[in-house]
Amino acid sequence: MFFFGGLMTCVIGYVQDGHVWIAGDSLSIDSTSMEVGTRTDPKVFMRTASGVAWVFGFSGSYRFGQILLHEVTLPTFRGPDRDDVHRFLVKRFIPRLRKAASEGGASSNENGIETGGALLIGIKGQLFAVDTDFQVASPTNSYYAIGAGAHFASASLYTMLHLKRKTRRDPERMVTIALECAEHHSGAVRRPWVIVHTP
Repeated sequence: MFFFGGLMTCVIGYVQDGHVWIAGDSLSIDSTSMEVGTRTDPKVFMRTASGVAWVFGFSGSYRFGQILLHEVTLPTFRGPDRDDVHRFLVKRFIPRLRKAASEGGASSNENGIETGGALLIGIKGQLFAVDTDFQVASPTNSYYAIGAGAHFASASLYTMLHLKRKTRRDPERMVTIALECAEHHSGAVRRPWVIVHTP
């Protein structure tokens, strides 16, 4: 499992009963002054295109997330890619994201290596992780986390999934506990939490 996406934040994706939950913190750190604060523009949000709900969570530059929320035109599912979501994301979504990030100043290209932000995507009951080099991962677990608090959140989710408790039946409570664990152990994660899920 790879944990990518920067020096701050924790964004978690979790799949249960055909729904994808994405949850994240609200911490912001100025990389120059190291000033710490929280923001009201979310790292986690939902968008809809042609009746299909997408949930996103990003780590890295807020500019990258703003472009994802406001500028990237989401492609519609049609043709041979409509039944293979991974292929669809690689062929139809990532090229749009790369172009918008490049044009909007939210990616860089040094020595031929293009980098942007990291993100989680929930769509059609599946969870995907996009690394800073725009590769699309399809996690084998029912959860995935990015950002500085990812290790703590993943350990928390793993433990909860292997315990036989009521918490396991409540996905919102599970991702909240995982974020609380990350906040407790990492100075790079801070409330308030933002939680969204696919319908």
